[in-house]
Amino acid sequence: MKGTLCAAFALAVLFQCAAAAAQTSATSQVQEADRLLSSGDIAGATAALRKLVASAPSSFDARLLFGRALDLDGKHAEARVQLEEAIRLASDDQRTTALTAIGVSYAFESKPDEAARYYQRAYDADVLADELGAAAARANALG
Repeated sequence: MKGTLCAAFALAVLFQCAAAAAQTSATSQVQEADRLLSSGDIAGATAALRKLVASAPSSFDARLLFGRALDLDGKHAEARVQLEEAIRLASDDQRTTALTAIGVSYAFESKPDEAARYYQRAYDADVLADELGAAAARANALG
């Protein structure tokens, strides 16, 4: 019984270490893709993020950056699929970032009504969270 308990504990620790290593790897891959995107290598960033999203589909940061990269590549509909998934995966403090990114995506296509819907949701969340500076900036973007 004692040996079984020790083995179960060892397995639990091993799984926890593997999950932490995978998260660290995904974070470093997102950082590398962000560096590629910042340097103007949209194709390289998009390719790296496509692979990362396939291997880490629940990564908010990967989905958000992938959506932004696709927008910069002119693939707005595909970008919004990734950004909607980022909204679904987002924590409360990340959600407004993803909402704003979709608003920007619609603005790229000159679709102000659709963009306003997402900016409004981000604005409402800012007001609810008593983030009045952020709410004012979003109200400005809405205008």
